[in-house]
Amino acid sequence: MIRDFLKQKEISEMKMKYSEGTLFSGIFSAVISYVINNTLSPYMTGEIYLKVVQRCLLISSFYVLSFVVLKALYNLVLLIADGIRVHKKRDSLSVYEGYIKDFDNIACDSIIMVLGYKQNISTIPISQVLIKQFNLYEMVHYLELAFTITQRLVNKKDECINFGDMANNKGVDGYRVKNMILLIEQLSEDVLSIYNSINIMDELLESKIVTVKTESPKLLVSIKR
Repeated sequence: MIRDFLKQKEISEMKMKYSEGTLFSGIFSAVISYVINNTLSPYMTGEIYLKVVQRCLLISSFYVLSFVVLKALYNLVLLIADGIRVHKKRDSLSVYEGYIKDFDNIACDSIIMVLGYKQNISTIPISQVLIKQFNLYEMVHYLELAFTITQRLVNKKDECINFGDMANNKGVDGYRVKNMILLIEQLSEDVLSIYNSINIMDELLESKIVTVKTESPKLLVSIKR
C-alpha cells in the first residue's frame, strides 16, 4: 500500500512538473513571437529574421531536451531510492528475526546453564576454591549473555515482542520476556551472594554482576504497557 501511494505521488509530481514545463515553454514562445512581430520586425531583413527564428528554435530545443534529461534523472533517483528503502526494510526484518531466535535459543539456554552451575557450586567443598571459581565465572558469563540478548530484544520491543495484539504476533510473547527479566534479576542477586561468599576480589567480575542486577529491573519497566 505504501509503495502504491509513493508511486501515485511520483506520477502526480511528474504530471505537475510536465505541466509547468509546457506552460513555461508556451509563455516563452509567445513572448519571443510578440517581441519579433511588434518590436524588431521593422528593423529586420529576411536573413536576420531567419537567424532569430533559428536561435529561438535552438533555445527551445535545448530547453525541451534538458527537461527530458532531468525527467529521466528524476525517475532514476526515485527508482534507486525506492530500491534502497526496500533493501533496508528486508535487512531490518532479518535483524529482528535474529534477535527473536537468539532469545529463544541462546538466552534461554544460558539461563539453564546458570541454574546448572548454581546447583553444582553448592555441592563443591570449600577447599575446592578453583572449581568454585570456575562455576562462578561461568555463571556470570551466561547470566550476562542472557541479559544482553534480552536487553536487545526489549530495545526493539515494537518489532520483536508480542503484547497480545495482531501487530506483531510472530514476536516473543510478552509474558516470556517478563519471566526472563525477573529470573535474571533473581539470579543476579544469587550470583552476587555467591561471589561475596567465595571472597574473590575482582573488580571486573563484580561490576558485571552489579550491572546485570541494577539494569535488569529497568527492562521490566520498559516492556510495561
